[in-house]
Amino acid sequence: GLRKLGVLPVLQRNAHHSQAQPLLRRVTPTLFANSATQINFIINTLIASFLATGSVSWLYYADRLIEFPSGILGTALTSVMLPKLAKSHANHAHDTFSQTLDWGIHLAILLGAPATVGLYLLAEPILSVLFQSTEFTASDVHACAQTLRAYTLGLMGFLTVKVLTPALTSRHIHRVAVRYTWFCLIVNLILAILLARFFTHWGIALASALSTSLNALVLLFFLVKKRHYAPSKKWYLRSAQILFSSAVLVETLNYFSHFAVWTPFYLLKSVAIGGASYFASLLLSGYFYTEQKK
Repeated sequence: GLRKLGVLPVLQRNAHHSQAQPLLRRVTPTLFANSATQINFIINTLIASFLATGSVSWLYYADRLIEFPSGILGTALTSVMLPKLAKSHANHAHDTFSQTLDWGIHLAILLGAPATVGLYLLAEPILSVLFQSTEFTASDVHACAQTLRAYTLGLMGFLTVKVLTPALTSRHIHRVAVRYTWFCLIVNLILAILLARFFTHWGIALASALSTSLNALVLLFFLVKKRHYAPSKKWYLRSAQILFSSAVLVETLNYFSHFAVWTPFYLLKSVAIGGASYFASLLLSGYFYTEQKK
């Protein structure tokens, strides 16, 4: 192994090493920012424990489902964006940095829009197929679906944050991301307490969605204000094309829901046809042609 070759690294405990200090300065804020998400969920669970019986479970199952698209897409976006943005910043290619960030934001919206629409409209069918049983009744499905729908309102905001955070990290602006993250955590706490009084369990999820969207907006405003990012001229055109395709997806899913007897096969069929209608609408609206001409 490495020991026989004589290249086994020797661990050192010298925290004052020349390369250790910069690493710690960059890693520590990131750890605080990432922990805020977990603290946010713990706070939401604590607030839900004071509500009706089952609120904690409804919040948990809805959070697990929203984590599926946000986790997969969010991780993919972060993994793709960070090296590209870091390379552009290191080469002082400011235009390339802005164009890459613009591409990432639109990719987040492009993929987040159908996920948001699908989860919102198919919340009850998905929960019914996955969880409904003698223990998880139809009333539980309905209550959990309310929570899931509230969570979906912040999905695109969450994905946008996953794109914008690497932009700050690549420019070594770690403290700004941490500051805004914790500010939005406090906003979420206040909103969760207030909205839970009026909307019970799903008010907590709505608070998370609103605070996440606020986080995306303040990060975007900061990057634009500091001239690290300039939206492309085709922003409005591409956004309109995505909005049109999302409307087609809504009509498609609504059409199938009128005739649905929800089984795993019918649910998968609806998702497949809905996804096909979304991307077909993008194709017909010229979205991909617009991307090629960019």
